[in-house]
Amino acid sequence: MYTSDYGGWFPADCSVEQGYATVVRPYLKDEKLRLCPTAKRPVDEGGRQPFAAWRIDDITGSYGLNDWVLSGWPGISAQHDSWLWKTPNVKEAAQVPLYLDCSIFTYVNPRYTDEPPQYESDVIYQIGLTEGELKRFCVNRHNEMINGAFLDFSVRKVGLKQLWRLRWHRDWPMNAPPPDWPEWMRNMRDY
Repeated sequence: MYTSDYGGWFPADCSVEQGYATVVRPYLKDEKLRLCPTAKRPVDEGGRQPFAAWRIDDITGSYGLNDWVLSGWPGISAQHDSWLWKTPNVKEAAQVPLYLDCSIFTYVNPRYTDEPPQYESDVIYQIGLTEGELKRFCVNRHNEMINGAFLDFSVRKVGLKQLWRLRWHRDWPMNAPPPDWPEWMRNMRDY
């Protein structure tokens, strides 16, 4: 709905002050659109991973945005700007993750070199760019799966190991070898 209202473009600024939850708030008024049924309680109210929700101001949710879909963000380098999708009108949109189960609302810029969580509750909560941002999405909420919406606006389950096989940004190395899986993920399905 947001891209329909804004000429086919995603927001250009989802900084902390303009986090996606704030920018798209008019479209997410119904709490059911922001909360996974298995992750409704925020950490500050006793929620525990992998079933914890996030909270920013008075907005609670348990899904997060792939920031590589945005039209830009403050201080982005020219190289990283070329990785942005900016619009849902792209080839292979069904392979580009948009909105998935996540431990935080935004500032999620996955890189292929991100290591998987070393244990099931090894999750990143703090806001800001960090190493290993795929950990924010690698939350075992649905029997080794998470829920995901894609750039073509389809919705499906995604295996935790499959996260490294999705096309997060335009320069994602689709044929690169998988990471060294930690013990808790070794027996999960490979993709």
